[in-house]
Amino acid sequence: MQLYLDDDSVDSALIRLLTAAGHDVLIPAAAGTAGQEDAIHLMRSIQTNRLLMTRNYDDFKLLHDLVLFS
Repeated sequence: MQLYLDDDSVDSALIRLLTAAGHDVLIPAAAGTAGQEDAIHLMRSIQTNRLLMTRNYDDFKLLHDLVLFS
């Protein structure tokens, strides 16, 4: 699976486990989006056709609702 981790989900142990399990993991530092707003992370995950992983569910709920509404 192709995954994009937002800034708050970047953890070396998590990345190592996901990669070992065969997942293709993209992190903000590699994508050029480190420190950006949540909307930028969501857009990058969409642009790269990746599932967004975040530990901040509440931060992305409104963005998710916006995407569904549009």
